[in-house]
Amino acid sequence: MRVLILFFVTLNFTLNAQLYFQFTWGNEQIENNKKYQLNDGDWIEFNELKLYLSNYRLGGKHHELSLNAVDLLDNEFPESKIILDSMNLNLYETLRFNFGLDSTINTSGILKGDLDPMNGMYWAWNSGYIHLKMTGQSSLISTPKKEFEFHLGGYRKPNETYFSVELPITGSKLQLDLKSLFAEHIKIQQELVIMIPSPNAKKICEAASKLFSIK
Repeated sequence: MRVLILFFVTLNFTLNAQLYFQFTWGNEQIENNKKYQLNDGDWIEFNELKLYLSNYRLGGKHHELSLNAVDLLDNEFPESKIILDSMNLNLYETLRFNFGLDSTINTSGILKGDLDPMNGMYWAWNSGYIHLKMTGQSSLISTPKKEFEFHLGGYRKPNETYFSVELPITGSKLQLDLKSLFAEHIKIQQELVIMIPSPNAKKICEAASKLFSIK
């Protein structure tokens, strides 16, 4: 009897997995308030990292699954970064999801849960939600406090920050590489603050949407 029970638990764990989200700096998981190396010995440190993902779609040869879910992924709280829990990932080959929130959500007024304005990710009815928030300090910044603050969002054309992402499922960790984002797409010395929808906010979010991977 003990052998049978042990076999059942092991089989269940193998089939039913969870997909866990990570902000990464290259191959290293980012921790808030820790310095990470930029080029030529400069550093960057993140105080706050938050991101909205929504509308997951799992695809396989014989199975399809759509989840009209919204997740606020907050780097400060590990429990917030479990995206898909107790899913049989062996049945699926691809994951599609949306970076940010669609116009329907953005224009639905005050909502609850991960969409509650108390989470600090909502501007107002006319500008909607912040889709990606990144704040911190960097040695590249010449101001006394060396601070940067990016509140990136927008649902109205031409500055929408809502993008579709599709990835092969090759592991259980969904990662967003901020090292590539800051090295290739953000000139932190020149633009320290973005607080409203703008062409640059769209450019950064579109670049970020292409830097996800599952490992």
